[in-house]
Amino acid sequence: MSGSGPMDYDRHYAGARDLFGSEPDDILARHAGLLPAGGTVLDIGAGQGRHSLFGAASGWIVHALEPSRIGRETLAEAASSLGLKVSLFPAGFADFSPPVPAYDGILVFGLIPDLERPAIAALTERIQAWSRPGTLMWITGFTTEDPAIGHWRAEAREVAPGSFVNADGRVRTYLAPGEILELFPGWEALHHWEGLGPEHRHGDGPLERHARFEAVFRQVSG
Repeated sequence: MSGSGPMDYDRHYAGARDLFGSEPDDILARHAGLLPAGGTVLDIGAGQGRHSLFGAASGWIVHALEPSRIGRETLAEAASSLGLKVSLFPAGFADFSPPVPAYDGILVFGLIPDLERPAIAALTERIQAWSRPGTLMWITGFTTEDPAIGHWRAEAREVAPGSFVNADGRVRTYLAPGEILELFPGWEALHHWEGLGPEHRHGDGPLERHARFEAVFRQVSG
């Protein structure tokens, strides 16, 4: 889950081997059967690889897009130990040139909260360019119902609706309820849910609980 801005994921990944856990997000596991083995998948902000590794184990051809060196090294080591093939690309989505005309599946787990509104718009444009009718997309993020939004309103500058930048340049963006359904015209929602997720922690950090959205989309028109 690596986006843009000064968030130092190398430092965070160095401190915890499975910063965001080792298991794939539940919506990927539950809806993986929509994409058969042999499909080519792009994991945007692959992090330490929990979704890329799941995809490779499912028989998908996985392209993992991750700017963090530590994230890539951890992913590569895990893939090697499991005997899985994952193609790693050391870039963010803004600097990426796909080696294929279009992807069968695109994974966007936890990236939206790290992006300001203009970057979210740029991301949606690139996803559209990298897909075709029938392409599947899994995507998650936070909504404005999140308990932590009060902290961001008090401690950071709101640069756009639901989007904040703190004194260190850290970004946090929350989408309004249902907004994710409006960001991808020409895509149908095969699954969409919003609500409070489970309590969890990242590494040895404090317990957290987020109001999140999750969706599985399929492109129906280019």
